[in-house]
Amino acid sequence: MVSSIDPPTGTSQGGTPVVITGAGFGTEPAAIQVTLGAASAVLLELTDSRITALTQPLVLTDPAEARTVDLVITRLSDHSRAVLPRGFTYLPDAPISITGVQPGTLATGSSTPITVLGSSFALPLQVFVRAPNGCSLEATVSSLSASRITALVDIPSSSCFGAGPVDLEIINPVTHAQGICQGCLAITTGGGV
Repeated sequence: MVSSIDPPTGTSQGGTPVVITGAGFGTEPAAIQVTLGAASAVLLELTDSRITALTQPLVLTDPAEARTVDLVITRLSDHSRAVLPRGFTYLPDAPISITGVQPGTLATGSSTPITVLGSSFALPLQVFVRAPNGCSLEATVSSLSASRITALVDIPSSSCFGAGPVDLEIINPVTHAQGICQGCLAITTGGGV
């Protein structure tokens, strides 16, 4: 039996932690499957009366409209199901916005930690530095919140990056949402920033 889910809404990008209450869930995580519409959730914690899970991305039919789905708990041993009809609503994603990058200069032959400020940052995401000549590299994300990303940009001295302005691009590889900050970084050659 499923009684409730909290919160009852989350982004279609996934990554929303939810707490499901009810009874008879069991205590064996491998024996339970949680689905929200067509998307399986990642089970984080399980007791007989409480499940903590993480929502997964769901592609909305219309990216501008919310989609309400059934919450289904399936016991895999006997395929019994507990359903909370229309229990969860996937909300449309706000566009990824980049409002600033610090520092604003990167050097070839060095690794530089950067902080990206903005909004609608959510996992999964990738951060890229892209030059006008087509040269591109992916930064290594070390921390993330909805409005701040910390990443390491490692530009080898033998890279295809030359001196000049470059773009910073953030992409969600599942929903394909993206944000671009054109010319917000500058490359200098010769290591050391």
